[in-house]
Amino acid sequence: MLLKDLFNECNKKELIELIKLILPIPGLNKYKKEELVSFISKIFLNEKNIGFFLEVFTPNTLKFLNDAIDKKIKINNTNICYYNTLAEKCFACAHNGIVFIPTDFAKTFKNVYNNKFKERHKIVNYIEVSKLFCDNFYGIYTREEYLNVVNLYPLAKNSPISKDIIVDLFAGEDDDFNHSDIPTDVLKKHQANKPIFVPTYDMVIEYAEKKYISTNELKIFDKYLENLGFDFVEIEEINKYLQINGTDNMGEVTKELMKGIDFHDIDEANEFLNHLMHAVNSLHVLLNRGNAPKDLSMFELPINAPIS
Repeated sequence: MLLKDLFNECNKKELIELIKLILPIPGLNKYKKEELVSFISKIFLNEKNIGFFLEVFTPNTLKFLNDAIDKKIKINNTNICYYNTLAEKCFACAHNGIVFIPTDFAKTFKNVYNNKFKERHKIVNYIEVSKLFCDNFYGIYTREEYLNVVNLYPLAKNSPISKDIIVDLFAGEDDDFNHSDIPTDVLKKHQANKPIFVPTYDMVIEYAEKKYISTNELKIFDKYLENLGFDFVEIEEINKYLQINGTDNMGEVTKELMKGIDFHDIDEANEFLNHLMHAVNSLHVLLNRGNAPKDLSMFELPINAPIS
């Protein structure tokens, strides 16, 4: 089986979408399907092109393709949940529970997916994760502040890749650009005079994976919720909810979380509130430039500086 055999299963619209992912060529509609199949097959068998294209794949997707080529993957034909994008769908197919990769594409992939590519891909992936962190905990930040987070990755500091990608990401934006959903005037008012929080590498990775950052107080609250009968999935959802809403509207947050909990007495309810408040005050939040409310007391802030 060759790559063109898989592309033949796509319709003309899908083929045009795939081509435009790499080459913004106008007027593709005038070509016949077989012409597009031939053209796109050549594109994806070019090592330079496929190297560029594979960089947008997640590490798990790349591992999947590599394992499939090495005949290590067996799946149920009816459950190919791996197919997240049109591009991925066109590099693999399944038959009788075995994943097949076109032989010509497999050879090109193996040539590109070497140690040098893997290391570069780790850096690229972390640079994107760093931007996610900065968008959600700083909102407004400079290139230098973003680079400080990127440089937490051990090999990023000496890599020209980091600086090149950052320049591309910030193209057309100045240091006053607001990357958050909060109105700029509101965000600036809340963040005024507050120092920017510098995370650890593990914090950045944890937020990318979980959409919240664990603290000792949050772990204690999680254990308390577990003792109340909450399961793992429910606790994870509560943690994400607190990360987004915890310090913004405590009244609504408390009301929402207390729904369905049958407290035996007022002391038990107060114990719940105490654990909740400690957890919320330990969370790193956007309005505080990534700082947790409990940590802001460590800094000397003007009396008129708002604290969330």
